[in-house]
Amino acid sequence: MAVTAGPVDAEGRSEFSSGRLLAPSLVLTSRHGVTFADGRHRPDITVRAVVGGRGAVRLTDPVPCTVLWQGDAGLDAALLRLGVDEHSVSGTHGVHGVPGAHGVPEPRWAEVTGTEPVTVAVTGMSAAAARSTGDGTETETVRGVLDPLTYTRSDRYAIDVSSAWPAGWDQWSGMSGSAVVHKSGALLGVVAWSDRPYEGRRLTAVPVRALLADPGFRDVLRELTGQDPLLRALDPERPADSARLPAAPGPAEALRTTLKAPPRQIVDRVAERHRLPELVAGNLTGRPELVHAIVGMPGVGKSALARHLAHQLAADFPDAQFELDLYGHTPDRAPLDAHAAMEALLTWAGIRGDDAPTLDAKAALWRNWLHGRRGLLLLDNAASLDQVSCLLPGDDSSLVLITSRIALHDPDRITLTALDVLPADEAVRLLVAGAGLSAEEASDPALEEICRACGFLPLAVQAVAARLRFEEPAELLLAMREADSPLLEIPDADRRVGAAFAVSWQALEAVDPVQAGLLRVLAMHPGSELEVEACAAMTGMTVRECRRRMADLAERHLLQRHGRGRFGFHDLFLAYARSLAVGHEPQERWDEALDRLFTHQLSRGEAAREALATGGGEPGAARAWVEAERTNLIAVTVAAVERRSPHARRLAALAHAVLGGLGATTELARIWTAMRDAAMADHDRPSRADALRGLADTERTRGDLAAARDNYRAAHELYEALGDRRGQADALWGLAETERSRSRYDDARELFTCALRVYEELDDRAGRADVLWGLANVSVSQGRYETGTGEFRQARELYAGLTDRRGEAQALRGLADIARNRGRGIEAHEGYRAALVTYEEIGDVRGQAQALRGLGHVARVDGRHDEAADLFVRARDLSRRIGDRRGEADMLRGLGDVQRLLGHYAQARETLARSAAVHRELGNAGGLGFTLRALGDTERADGRPDQARAAYDEARAAFERVGSRRGLADILCALAGVMPHQAEARAAYAEALGIYEELGADIAAAGCRDRLAALDGGSRTEQ
Repeated sequence: MAVTAGPVDAEGRSEFSSGRLLAPSLVLTSRHGVTFADGRHRPDITVRAVVGGRGAVRLTDPVPCTVLWQGDAGLDAALLRLGVDEHSVSGTHGVHGVPGAHGVPEPRWAEVTGTEPVTVAVTGMSAAAARSTGDGTETETVRGVLDPLTYTRSDRYAIDVSSAWPAGWDQWSGMSGSAVVHKSGALLGVVAWSDRPYEGRRLTAVPVRALLADPGFRDVLRELTGQDPLLRALDPERPADSARLPAAPGPAEALRTTLKAPPRQIVDRVAERHRLPELVAGNLTGRPELVHAIVGMPGVGKSALARHLAHQLAADFPDAQFELDLYGHTPDRAPLDAHAAMEALLTWAGIRGDDAPTLDAKAALWRNWLHGRRGLLLLDNAASLDQVSCLLPGDDSSLVLITSRIALHDPDRITLTALDVLPADEAVRLLVAGAGLSAEEASDPALEEICRACGFLPLAVQAVAARLRFEEPAELLLAMREADSPLLEIPDADRRVGAAFAVSWQALEAVDPVQAGLLRVLAMHPGSELEVEACAAMTGMTVRECRRRMADLAERHLLQRHGRGRFGFHDLFLAYARSLAVGHEPQERWDEALDRLFTHQLSRGEAAREALATGGGEPGAARAWVEAERTNLIAVTVAAVERRSPHARRLAALAHAVLGGLGATTELARIWTAMRDAAMADHDRPSRADALRGLADTERTRGDLAAARDNYRAAHELYEALGDRRGQADALWGLAETERSRSRYDDARELFTCALRVYEELDDRAGRADVLWGLANVSVSQGRYETGTGEFRQARELYAGLTDRRGEAQALRGLADIARNRGRGIEAHEGYRAALVTYEEIGDVRGQAQALRGLGHVARVDGRHDEAADLFVRARDLSRRIGDRRGEADMLRGLGDVQRLLGHYAQARETLARSAAVHRELGNAGGLGFTLRALGDTERADGRPDQARAAYDEARAAFERVGSRRGLADILCALAGVMPHQAEARAAYAEALGIYEELGADIAAAGCRDRLAALDGGSRTEQ
């Protein structure tokens, strides 16, 4: 059968392969001819029968087909069903011109037993012949010798071709899928894909045993033939000597293979399983890469991958296939030295090395024996490059696969493949396969979390899979999370992973005790990443020496590289290394190392804070350090708190100052909660007061205003009892900001004023500046722009004198808000832009979002609606990134306004409803009022006046509740536009005009006068 599949290439050619008819509507062919590499079916699959004797061969009309079954990536076979009902087959012409399809005899499935080769024939049609016309169309029959031993080493038969080879490899294309048949008629296999012709003229074939071992294959045969396929043993025959190809010279007593069995199944390492055979074939670099070192940390799956590849490629390297364990990292066993390794290989090759007393002489014998042979050498568990160098071939005829926990750098001879932990999807596939889960069970999201708890380490995933055979994923995940270490809940997994790590540790301690000591100290670091400078401080080493030693540990795969100057532990190995530090290092060593770390982080952090605040030094480098060390700074501060370090309060204040603008509210809450709990246990009232105030700051920032108010009050009471005036003022300022966020402006002003008196009494200029900034915001919210302008300017002057760049930016943005509300667009744009530049320089994400929102409002008023929408979206995304829910709601309101102006009313309604929901949840009446006003504008523009009136009325109530005069004036004008009675509308406009004139909002007042004039003239204009 000739099989064709799409898609058509640039030359108008389709994929072509051969096939064999097994039943009236069933064709056996190769997998790669009818599917893509990822397993998807190719389009437009058709089959044509090859009919006629030699010299008169022709192809019947094509019959469409579908793929009923396909093997996995290592089983290159597929079953096709003809696109007609088999009951329609009748007459001598068969199915749509496929002759004799109704009389297909049942295949005789057979396997070769014993060790002797047998003679076989392969008949198919090359693509070149199928595409020819006239007399050129002919089939190809290839005779050869099948070697049954190859299937014991790989998943393929090897067939040495004894008949004439086609003129060119391109002309041979298309023979994949041909049946391999014994002279008795028994079907032994199907020709599989091969990347290139070999000097030995070899075909490869998938054995029938492998096909019948697949349940899906058997099910299809049973369904379409009504019979269960039976595999018979085929007695081998010794072929005539002339049938064998000449064997490479070598002693008779040489072994053919010592390869261990491959993994029963391998579902992970998809990229490596594809890439390495391509490198071996030379398809990626233009020349075969034949010496490969697969390196990685313990338990990452190096040996499994190497053994899988060895068996996959064994048929291509048939002359010798040796696997040697070098015991580089084996419990209670020393690594095999080079002499012993060489002796083992020479013995397997049948060579006596007695006359070669030195290692160099033995290596020369080994290279001489390998020369010209297509051999395969798997050197497992290498300890060092020196251990394997003398074992490598001297020519390019053999394949070498090496596994090691050490990076074996020899770029002239060795191609390195470094294995990391598995990607999440591959880890889940490995877990599912190991646990035998169904397709429905495999979709459980808990499986990925289980793999995450295993650190995506194959050894751990496979060990945990056994538990899933009798336990629900959610229950197992809960148990793993509740344990001190995830694998403690699975003793077998913990033992296997611990043993793998222990061997690497013992090897390191034996060869380099200093490195072993360094590893223990590094494990004391409480963070997730190891910055070289911080680690140098911990150990007392120079930065250069520490960097060199950490790089060496990474080469041994005991550390992982996380970027320039940064390293880290795998999660599971970190737990093991910390257990070593606890067991081997005295408490004094812990105290010394961690105190050095706390001091270093405090020094670096305060320098970064100073650079960001003042613009001195290198603000860019400071910002980069803060972003890189974010998680470490949190972890180090929590450790300092838990260890009752004298540095704890300063570290907490530092983290709060430099991470607040990055939206690290959850992490900061962790610090302050830990400090509060420790202070309560120790009866440390000053630390407890600081912790309550810090916790309140984070709660206010993320919108939990009720909790923030309670904690500020508790902190204030403690500071008052301690006589700490600055602490009292700070708590009052926090309470005032909380009340402002709740739109309780009069209460906020009173609290700010109380705080200001204390700061003036203490001559605290920074505190005074913060209070003036807060008072100015209250003034703006109440529409008192002249007062607000004066307060912002005073605050800005104080911030400038303190070189507080963030404070200056905040004051600039406040002045821009006033300019925008007064209709001074150019002034507002310049103010927001200047503030944005400063926020970006100091890394204040929240400030960036607020400045972008202001720019969006200016663009909206100017009619640049698309630009405004983009600015609001950017601001919304920044607010989401840092968890600022109130900020996100404000950005959504601006975006909804723009959507209304663009005529996208449904979108605007949905966006504004989301904004209103957040403001209601946070209890922010002022923000809710502005959002409801925008919603009313949307309903009015969409021709829904009743819905608009309802939204405006609710917004008016919100503004009256919080005392927002500008908001009240705006909503009165909006309400006038939907009031049915002229007198009622005139009264609303008049009340709004009085407020605008009082606030000095000249443009808004002029617009209001125009509307009143229009009413008095007898016509009403739309707002």
